[in-house]
Amino acid sequence: MADASFIPSTESIESSRLFEALSALNSTRASEGITPLETYRDLYTWSVEAPEEFWRWALHSLELSCEGQEDPVIDASATTLGARFFPNLKLNFTDNLLKHGAPDQTAIIALSEARGLTTRTYKELSDEVDALAYYLHAIGIQPGDRVAGLTSNSPEAVVSLLACAAIGAVFTSASPEFGMDALEARFGKWSHA
Repeated sequence: MADASFIPSTESIESSRLFEALSALNSTRASEGITPLETYRDLYTWSVEAPEEFWRWALHSLELSCEGQEDPVIDASATTLGARFFPNLKLNFTDNLLKHGAPDQTAIIALSEARGLTTRTYKELSDEVDALAYYLHAIGIQPGDRVAGLTSNSPEAVVSLLACAAIGAVFTSASPEFGMDALEARFGKWSHA
């Protein structure tokens, strides 16, 4: 791994949610006489060889909030490339993202030339997302609608994405620096999809 640009510390690895979930999985596997998964490659191999087991474990260990029925795990009528996992479950990306942070924990750190360093706590981010989602819904944006933003890579862009996702709308953005031709190509193609 000499070519890796970043290698996390053992402490960082062992404090991750994935390590915690994998440790719990290995405890269960050991109690059932099944070989533990010791490496990323082992986890990958298990995900390919036993996809239903793997995805059910992932759903529960990631503590995803969902609505609907868990079965089937994989739509049996789909091919490998078109596989649909948990076709009878619905999850809200925004809810699942925002629920894991403590209200006063930093959710976003942004640096810009114009504003310097700015931050948002999970509470601030959640409040901004809720307010924008409420507004978008009030003006008639519905699930499946497409919303495009001409915005820089900023906390406001993140709020826009999460607010759209919260109500089931699809969000795309482009930076004002793109220029008219690039913006027209980006948004024009998307508006005909």
